[in-house]
Amino acid sequence: MEENKVIKKSRKVAEGINPGQIKSKHVLDVALRLAMDRGLDTVIYDVKSITPMYDYVILTTGTSDKRLKSLTHEAEAALLDNNFEVGHIEGRKGSTWYLIDGKSIIIHAFLPQVREEVNFEEKYKSLPKRIITEEDLKIYSKTNAQN
Repeated sequence: MEENKVIKKSRKVAEGINPGQIKSKHVLDVALRLAMDRGLDTVIYDVKSITPMYDYVILTTGTSDKRLKSLTHEAEAALLDNNFEVGHIEGRKGSTWYLIDGKSIIIHAFLPQVREEVNFEEKYKSLPKRIITEEDLKIYSKTNAQN
């Protein structure tokens, strides 16, 4: 008798995309997945030089509470798929800012006005960063559609 087998569709982790100043393709993959889930202005900062607590910060923006909640779920799934540990998630229904603790990665998903007020970009302006572009998303989408 043949066993039922689940065939998991393989993904290509950020294949064909230049990681720039971010050396981890798995971190890049997490950010790309957030941008694919309509996270706006997604950027990765390498924060190893300013904190021993984590290595990367990913910032992304959602346009509504519903979008932020979706981004939070996608962040958790992307972290797990890339073998990162997920700690806790801060934010509740109706929140304007969610924080996803991926242990070595911290992800912030904000509404636009909150992101502007918090202004992490100013704090991190001298750090290595990688902005996710429309071209990145085209490559990522095409590469993973071929699986």
